[in-house]
Amino acid sequence: METGAPKADDLTACAKTAEDPNLRSDGRQQVDAASALAAELLALGQDCAARLADPWRALDHGALLYDDKGLPR
Repeated sequence: METGAPKADDLTACAKTAEDPNLRSDGRQQVDAASALAAELLALGQDCAARLADPWRALDHGALLYDDKGLPR
């Protein structure tokens, strides 16, 4: 009958994982990769925005997407 208490093997595995960074799941690596991707995309967006000419930079996005009646183009 299970009591819900952690087993000694489970506790030992958790302790070893906490001590050795090589045994950790790659969750931290995934977060680092996602952060790097987000930073790269932001830099790309800033670079693209800097290359836009003035009429496009000042244009309201609603004017591009909707007509004068408010309907999608």
